[in-house]
Amino acid sequence: MRILRHQHCPCSNSKSGLTMVDLMVGVTVMVIGVLGTVGTLQTTSALNQSTHETTIAYQAARAMLEDLQSQPFETAFRRYNEDDTDDPVGAIAPNPGEAFQVAGLNIQELDADGISGRLLFPVDEFGVLREDIVDASFGMPRDLNGDGLIDNANRIDDHILLPVRVRVEWTGNTGDRFVEFSTILCRRE
Repeated sequence: MRILRHQHCPCSNSKSGLTMVDLMVGVTVMVIGVLGTVGTLQTTSALNQSTHETTIAYQAARAMLEDLQSQPFETAFRRYNEDDTDDPVGAIAPNPGEAFQVAGLNIQELDADGISGRLLFPVDEFGVLREDIVDASFGMPRDLNGDGLIDNANRIDDHILLPVRVRVEWTGNTGDRFVEFSTILCRRE
């Protein structure tokens, strides 16, 4: 019969449990993990808010552009420019003008009129629709009345093309922001 002897391993310690260093390392790892999770949650929340704001702005700009496109071409500029004196006579609905409010967005601090949405047309400082305006965002200068010439005359009565930008500006959780759509409306024959 053989007797089994228990041999003592030099690497084993007779004391069991955690040392203070083991405990500190574990707590540090756990704190880093919790802080990382909290940071990720905060970033995700801010990103969700920013996405929500941008969606509101895109929907408002798109709705305004669709409303403008639904108007008779001959009166669209007159109804949506900033000059109230050239509004079409006898319109069924009130002329909305170039500015529109967007619910759910905070107005930018330096916005003088407190309105976040605006329609922009290629006009001079007096609000005159002209072909010779230099503005690359409108693709201008451009022949707006189709006569083959680009001049400085007022094209409110004979334009067949109408460049327009719809812009929405707001202050969000990441600072001042904007969205913008540009298009050219065409008179349909």
